[in-house]
Amino acid sequence: MTEQSTGGATNVYVDRKIEELKQNFAEELSGVKEMLKEILPSKQNNALAKPPMTPCNPWDDSQRTEKLRSMIVIKNDQSGKPIDKSMLEESCIKNKISIVNTMKLKSNDTAVILNSRSEAETLREKLSKASPQHSTSTVATKLPRITVVGLERDYLKEEIKEMIVSQNHGIDLLINDPGTSIEDKKIDVVAIVPLKNDQNSFKAIVRVSNLVRSAIAKQGDKLFIGTQRVCKVYDSFFVLRCFNCQSFGHHSKSHQGHCKSEHVCGFCAGAHETRTCDRSAPLCCSNCKKAGKHGNELLHAAYDPVLCPIFKDLQEKVKKTTPFYQSHNTDRNH
Repeated sequence: MTEQSTGGATNVYVDRKIEELKQNFAEELSGVKEMLKEILPSKQNNALAKPPMTPCNPWDDSQRTEKLRSMIVIKNDQSGKPIDKSMLEESCIKNKISIVNTMKLKSNDTAVILNSRSEAETLREKLSKASPQHSTSTVATKLPRITVVGLERDYLKEEIKEMIVSQNHGIDLLINDPGTSIEDKKIDVVAIVPLKNDQNSFKAIVRVSNLVRSAIAKQGDKLFIGTQRVCKVYDSFFVLRCFNCQSFGHHSKSHQGHCKSEHVCGFCAGAHETRTCDRSAPLCCSNCKKAGKHGNELLHAAYDPVLCPIFKDLQEKVKKTTPFYQSHNTDRNH
């Protein structure tokens, strides 16, 4: 057989295979079309169909606050006796309630973490009948605090809130859904401040409900604000720190009065106010120093949320007690 005849046979074979592939593809495509006809309603049926009473939610139901973890506290009775563990266990089994963890508090009361808010309410209801001498209370969930960056001017707080709702479809649907509770509609613009490295750009600090935060996550952690480019959203795990003594857990000024501790510098841990520090002394974290850390472990400011291990641990506690982050395990620190 000559080289030319071999090439011709090869071409015929390739052409035949191409035709077979085309035929197979056409048959598969036809099958898919038939399947779609069965699944999807016809255009005529669509035209006659009534519009839904409420808009379709753009977020996953699994992210709804009611389905996020919740904690209740079961108080000891008047004699100081905690709830009977076997009775608590029986109530959970009978009512198909999932307990994530049970722990003793410093008060000796019993804390129970459940898989959802609805399960927490069910358990409270059942315990009020099974063990009325032990009162229960739901621990309030913390709200996410976000930073919206990329603002081109110093907006009013009311303007930011209005744009977050009106220009972001998922949030607009959520806020105007009659089934959404007042708590889940929370959008509180705390402050609008210029960026440190660019006084012509601004960021907004906003406290939102866990459900609003879920809607923002569905948009890729971005918000449409005004006419500028899309604004990036970061999580801010707020930890209370005193500007006077640098300790965590209280303000330098509060309704209870001024912090009565001595001045401690947030930069060098010296006995003076942070704003008066001349920065001649090396960096030193007063909280890590107080905790007994040494050497390089101290070489950061008390207000550094990235390098200070004590600050980071407290941020992690805030994260663990905020329902939205319980269903999102990614690192969202900013």
